[in-house]
Amino acid sequence: MRQFLLPGGFSGEPEIRISGKQHHYLTAVLRLVEGEVFPGIDSSGNRYRLTLRKKEADSCLVGVESAGDPEGSAPVCRIRLFQALLKGKKMDQVIRQAVEAGVEEIVPMETKNAVAANPSELGRAGKTGRWERIVKEALQQSGSSTVTRVKAPTGFEEVMKGLVQEHSAPLSLVCTTQISRQGLAPQPLHRYLSEVYGERVNIFIGPEGGFDPAELEEFQRLGVRSVSLGPTVLRAESAATAAVAAVRIILLERQSWEPKNYY
Repeated sequence: MRQFLLPGGFSGEPEIRISGKQHHYLTAVLRLVEGEVFPGIDSSGNRYRLTLRKKEADSCLVGVESAGDPEGSAPVCRIRLFQALLKGKKMDQVIRQAVEAGVEEIVPMETKNAVAANPSELGRAGKTGRWERIVKEALQQSGSSTVTRVKAPTGFEEVMKGLVQEHSAPLSLVCTTQISRQGLAPQPLHRYLSEVYGERVNIFIGPEGGFDPAELEEFQRLGVRSVSLGPTVLRAESAATAAVAAVRIILLERQSWEPKNYY
């Protein structure tokens, strides 16, 4: 375990009592003993030094001390991933890997060419609950300092309206292999990211069938920049991971960029 995700109701108490599945996880799965120290993080991303003070049959008492933020823990950029709904467990895979990569927010989108059926309200609740469990597991395993939020599935039109209503428009990128057919003019990813300083970056990834031409036109109308992830065709779940990784690495290494002298 890289870190333990504190319960949602935690508000800075010096001691908390852990019960239920979390108690089982600490005492039976990790087999922590009294006096053992382990790292923790709350829902706001604050880090703590936790101590297992007392084990009981159905709960345990944990001491909580602020640990501050280790050097280099601050995110280089706030990434928001808009992922078109994927079928089966592909969506679970995308969410898990996005959490590990430090994505701030994941917005599942209902798009025209999505193979996954549009979920009912009951289905939305079930999916969101499962995704939240995946987020928790991935946060604890990865040690990410960014506490990822995952929203309920949202319609494409609603997502587009949200972009228009944002007060400070972030850099928005749509990853597509349909650039030449749609007449979208891509620029190198480095060029798009060269002016991003602590701002938010939106990344849009389509479904297995790709974005519909009308959706690509809407992206273009709203100023969403098109980017290519290379000459090969990636699976939808692979494209999300590749795009997030590319953005993160470029921004992480931005301080070491050196302009080339062509003269």
